[in-house]
Amino acid sequence: MKKRILFLLCCGSLFCCVLFITCSKGVSSTPVYPTGCLDSLAGNYTGNDICSSSGITTYPCVISASNSSNNIIIGSMDGLNAINATLNCSNNSVTIPNQNLPGNYQIYGTGSFTAHKIIINWNGLSSGIPFSCTTTYSR
Repeated sequence: MKKRILFLLCCGSLFCCVLFITCSKGVSSTPVYPTGCLDSLAGNYTGNDICSSSGITTYPCVISASNSSNNIIIGSMDGLNAINATLNCSNNSVTIPNQNLPGNYQIYGTGSFTAHKIIINWNGLSSGIPFSCTTTYSR
């Protein structure tokens, strides 16, 4: 009986030591996010355009992830729909490659983003007439 009690005490002590060492090392409570930034930027925004051709306009906008890596689709920009843009998650930049849109529009631009705001400076042609805009999307 003494051997059994001694064995149980040793096992209990060993378990307590292992538990203490494991708990004292701690586990980080910092959440782990995916390496890309697409999912964190997708969502509903309020767009605010300041354009040389149309002045200031404000409108709701949905930004969604594209089916391509690091690409987003901007639901609206100065009344233009489905603008494709590429994100660089390493330096928080956004690029709108040169693209032709319905209604004889052509646009391109660059900008930056944070978790709650995207700012894009872009240029375009509307029926051959140049214009420039700064668009701010806020959550």
